[in-house]
Amino acid sequence: MKVFLATISKSLMLLSLRNIQILGNLKMILITEQFLLISQFTPYFVEGWALYSESLGFDMQLFEDPLERYGHYSAEMFRACRLVVDTGLHALGWTKEKALEYMLRYTANPKSKLENEIDRYITWPGQALSYKIGELKIRKLREEAEKKLGNKFNIKDFHEIILDSQGPMEIMESQVQSWIESQLHFV
Repeated sequence: MKVFLATISKSLMLLSLRNIQILGNLKMILITEQFLLISQFTPYFVEGWALYSESLGFDMQLFEDPLERYGHYSAEMFRACRLVVDTGLHALGWTKEKALEYMLRYTANPKSKLENEIDRYITWPGQALSYKIGELKIRKLREEAEKKLGNKFNIKDFHEIILDSQGPMEIMESQVQSWIESQLHFV
């Protein structure tokens, strides 16, 4: 079991390091004053971008071996479980103990980490959901842009538009739509 957990820890560490690399190669907005304001009012944008960027490892062929892919999928499973636990705690009357039992059963994380996570969900309802909402919105916009633009789609430009929108989903969607239209009419 120790070897298994060490392996997971290593692959999660690789995932974290690769996230930093991916974000560093795109447009880092995390250190600006503007980001601090945005993150308070639109956490789904900030956290959604973070989750979306993790999946870019597949696009960039960074997850080359099964262990690295396993680490990514393990992190995905953890995030899916967070959605269940957040809903259970705040809508279904789950106790902290039931939430912990669920997380221990379906994730590969140590009990101490899960206890801290559950305490966070208890004090911040919906926070886990905001991550996923943002990620799904960015993915949907990307799929739409890829479909409409075909070979005119440029991932770097798409990411630039997303990061420049920095806020409400309506603004992000509007800016992506405008970008798509401009690319369709660009000769």
